[in-house]
Amino acid sequence: KLATKVGLLNKIREENIKTIMSSSVVGAILVNDRDLDFMEAGRLLQRIWLRATRMKVELQVITAVPFLWQQLNFGTRHIFSEKEKILINDAYKNLNESFNVGEKTIAVTFRLGKGQDPLAVSYKRPPIIEWL
Repeated sequence: KLATKVGLLNKIREENIKTIMSSSVVGAILVNDRDLDFMEAGRLLQRIWLRATRMKVELQVITAVPFLWQQLNFGTRHIFSEKEKILINDAYKNLNESFNVGEKTIAVTFRLGKGQDPLAVSYKRPPIIEWL
């Protein structure tokens, strides 16, 4: 309810619209509503992110709407005002229609675009295993 008083949800909504409109590509990972599928979605996002980084493409996760919708519909519903509930459900409905979700659930959304070179790069190294 504090978020409504300070206008946080409207600010998140406005920032999401700006972010999406300025993106080269917007994507979503869709899952069945099972815990294992959400874990696999995380692994898939990591692979996409690593591949994008190697190609010098920037990836930004856009999570507000899917996460708020999950909290509203499967978590602690009472923390949202009626206005917030409507705003969150409408935003999720718009995402559903945009990505033609059907019976799936949006696990995460992201955007891809041309970015600057990363400040740091991490290379996967083989583990050092010592047998005792």
